[in-house]
Amino acid sequence: FKNDEKMKKLRRFYHTLKIKSKYTLILDDDVIPSNELIQKMLQNSKEEETICVGNMKRLCTKDGYFFPKDNDEYNTILTPILFSRTKVFQRVWKQMIKEKTFFDIVVKQHGNCEDLLFNYAYQKVYKKNAYHVSGIYTELDQSNGFSTKNSKEHRKIRNNFCKLLYS
Repeated sequence: FKNDEKMKKLRRFYHTLKIKSKYTLILDDDVIPSNELIQKMLQNSKEEETICVGNMKRLCTKDGYFFPKDNDEYNTILTPILFSRTKVFQRVWKQMIKEKTFFDIVVKQHGNCEDLLFNYAYQKVYKKNAYHVSGIYTELDQSNGFSTKNSKEHRKIRNNFCKLLYS
């Protein structure tokens, strides 16, 4: 509870420091990836040590926050389903902490944009974007969750944060 108060949704990355397994799957509590999706992500991670994969892509730039179509450019994979080697998460977490200004903004926003900060730090550390894989998953929460009760405000916050990150 103390970590939740101190760093909000960023705690999902903080806790990777304690993980001993070779791979880590980060999931929102209301998302269930199919076995086939998990197998695809695992295979990608076996083939490339520093890859980070997931199936929800966005574009975050100095111009804002965008929802890409199938073949459109993207540079961000969202955290409801995110998979990589544990050491990748641990290394990126250490970079996220170094981004103190952005880190503090995410905390102030009650954790909104933690995934955008993760992708930004991943790009700094590994000089590449996280990778999109297609796959089926089940969403258990049909109410759009706590962060999207006001979807216009949620998108506005994310739009402004992308502009700040990449300007």
